[in-house]
Amino acid sequence: MVRARHLQIQPNPSNHDHATWPQEALSDLARIRRTHEFLRVLAAKVAARGLGNPITDQNLATAVLPDLTVDSGFSEGEMVNLTKKFAHTKIANVPQVTYPVLEVETGSYLYQGYKYGDVEFPVQPTGLNTLNRIFGVAAGFSSFTGKRLPSASSFPLSVENGTGVTNQAALVARQLTAKGFRVTATGTATPVGPVSETVVWYGGPPPPATGNWTSPALAAAQAVFAELQGPVILGYNPKEVTTGALVTVQTGTDLTVKSAKSAAKTKSATKTATGGAKTKSAAKSTSTTTVYDPPGVGTNNSFSAPSPTNPTLEPWDPRACNAAGTGPAGAPAKKK
Repeated sequence: MVRARHLQIQPNPSNHDHATWPQEALSDLARIRRTHEFLRVLAAKVAARGLGNPITDQNLATAVLPDLTVDSGFSEGEMVNLTKKFAHTKIANVPQVTYPVLEVETGSYLYQGYKYGDVEFPVQPTGLNTLNRIFGVAAGFSSFTGKRLPSASSFPLSVENGTGVTNQAALVARQLTAKGFRVTATGTATPVGPVSETVVWYGGPPPPATGNWTSPALAAAQAVFAELQGPVILGYNPKEVTTGALVTVQTGTDLTVKSAKSAAKTKSATKTATGGAKTKSAAKSTSTTTVYDPPGVGTNNSFSAPSPTNPTLEPWDPRACNAAGTGPAGAPAKKK
């Protein structure tokens, strides 16, 4: 049940017609939620047996090691240091976070002439904020190197219209210029489909076969990336970077440039029906499970609301079930 991607819920114990049982709607996102909770419960059980006791630790290591495969560069010394570092970690205080995404709600996703079914896009700025939280990186620093990102004016930047929306590249270029970026060119790119992600392209030398990648172009791309919101990703491809620029922003659907005011807000978005048409409304929330719904996304029915970063458990999830493996109403969940 924990790893089931498609879960059906039996609403009534007397109903044995599985064709009528509702589907758990979040698929992979729900599976991540259940996996987080399972690992939390497992870690709590292991800790309760007395970590720090040499006999207990030896027995645990003997039981687990045959099922583990580690990188050849992961030395025994590093293992010992990790053990010392996390020996006194309280699992209840460890955050469980899921990278926020948007679901494309225009039917089967069309990309360069081919349909790809249900597709999800990562959403900014909450996605970047989530990663920074995990890695302990402050705003304005690289999550790859931990070093401060280059200043906005220190590198040439270009913007290309990747959607066909009139004047989108010019608008984004003006907004980035107002933030201090040195935009040296604007242009157009062939749209990949009616709905697309914004890509912050960077070039430079390719990743090395071994060792860390410290491309200056990557750091510059991150500096731009941090100022964008909506469905935005980073991409390495020197051929996509305009000649004379270090970074190229290829605009996508509902791209907005972060404003000082919007960056601090947190909103949750919900779908409502008005006259048969879907609309989205955004409202302030006191819950910690919501994410900021960027202005363009918040008013576009091509996208779902952003997914929560720490969703609460449902009645059919592991912790919510009782000892008999049933939910509050005695309704077992069935996996497919």
